[in-house]
Amino acid sequence: MYANKKEPTVITNTELFGIFLLSLLLMVLIFPKQSIEKAISDEKSNYDLTLIYLESIARAYPDNSENWLRLLKAELKMGKTKEAEQILQKMAKMPTVKQIYLDILSFELIRTRYQKSTTKEEKKALFQLLKERLEKFAESNDPTLWQIAIKEAPQLSLDSIAYEAFAKRVSHTTLCSNEELKRFFYLGQKVHKEEKTLKILQNYLAQTPQKEIYELLKNHFLAHQAYNHAAEIESDCYRNLHQPKCLLDAATYFFIAKEDQKSIALLHKYQDNYLDDADISQKIIKLYLAYQKLHEAHDYTLKVLHRQKLLPERRK
Repeated sequence: MYANKKEPTVITNTELFGIFLLSLLLMVLIFPKQSIEKAISDEKSNYDLTLIYLESIARAYPDNSENWLRLLKAELKMGKTKEAEQILQKMAKMPTVKQIYLDILSFELIRTRYQKSTTKEEKKALFQLLKERLEKFAESNDPTLWQIAIKEAPQLSLDSIAYEAFAKRVSHTTLCSNEELKRFFYLGQKVHKEEKTLKILQNYLAQTPQKEIYELLKNHFLAHQAYNHAAEIESDCYRNLHQPKCLLDAATYFFIAKEDQKSIALLHKYQDNYLDDADISQKIIKLYLAYQKLHEAHDYTLKVLHRQKLLPERRK
């Protein structure tokens, strides 16, 4: 009666380990790296499942720092700061993990604690730590750390720290967008570092001219009736972009600032470039006349007329 009864199957530890590895392989195939990153950043993800998966991967490959990094970020996303700190301590012992990454992760851990803190004293202490970290980031020579300071410091009302990081970024690259340069300009005004800001921007524009930023600086000086400075900006604009309007504006602002000799010298240097341009040459003549520079207007008019063959050649 009981002859066909099967004995229960016993699974050895080796077989269990093999099943675990097979399951792990399937999970990796089903959830590639990109999917893991998406799961961590997705607010609607099942974090309990994500954490189990990430922890399994990290423990299966304990020497792979990337796996621990993804697990740490997921723990921080969940607000599990104790678990994140333990992972950070483990990563600090890995020779493949650079110090800069440890510094960034440490900052993110402190920031998460600060955001979760409910007591005034603890929040104050954590704020001080964040401030010290951001100051070090701004003082460093690493563009990645500057960017973090630029982004994070204003959120803590630490505009001066953000400014110093921003100043380094603009001083050490020619790849800033117009929007970045505008942000830097207005931040400089906010922290009362206008002179330093203008010097940095002028140095930047000398390497990477941008008309929109020249306009921003010119309008700033005009708003303060600093016509001589506006003229210098337009002079730089002309030398770098070769736009006639910049030349005419620069000369005009020098005249308004009672810097007649600078205006005349500037026009004398470049006005012959426009002898064949009826529109620009007429504007130069009108500019001389508007500021009663009759001798200069007369001489330049003769030059234009001779170039356009409207007067006979001068006898030698």
